[in-house]
Amino acid sequence: MNEQIVLSAPVRDDDYDVDFSAWALRQAALIRAGHFDQIDVENISEEIESLSRRERHSAQKRLRTLIEHLLKLKFFTLSDEPKRGWRVTVIKTRLNLDTTFGENPSLFAQRDLLFGHEWSAASRVAKAGLADDPLAIAQIDMFPLPTLFDVNEALDPDFFPGD
Repeated sequence: MNEQIVLSAPVRDDDYDVDFSAWALRQAALIRAGHFDQIDVENISEEIESLSRRERHSAQKRLRTLIEHLLKLKFFTLSDEPKRGWRVTVIKTRLNLDTTFGENPSLFAQRDLLFGHEWSAASRVAKAGLADDPLAIAQIDMFPLPTLFDVNEALDPDFFPGD
């Protein structure tokens, strides 16, 4: 984009709330041009913090999905048919977590904490998905804390409980 056009656009106090895209382009152009006295420091700071929260939420959501499907693989007793799909989900989720953790080493360092926080929610989702298998639900209820496997096992590409 032509930086001069962006920099010469009229400044409005409410650009952030009215047209986020235009505001973001203008802020980037101001920073690149070294016009630090003109940038919207408060909103830029909020957006940077929001990016961090999004990455963390992404890691949490993926860990929840991973735990859910590992629990299903471990405890589902009625047939082997759905297990193939759950294995595929586990593989895809691990690949996505590899990317997320590779791009965010600070989140990788928090993986144990994040894993522990997601266990309960993942257990609830797994039980809902196993509603037709009361034995599986009872077994999941016996492990309210992440004691069946830890985060390193969950992330291990060769680990599939129930195999």
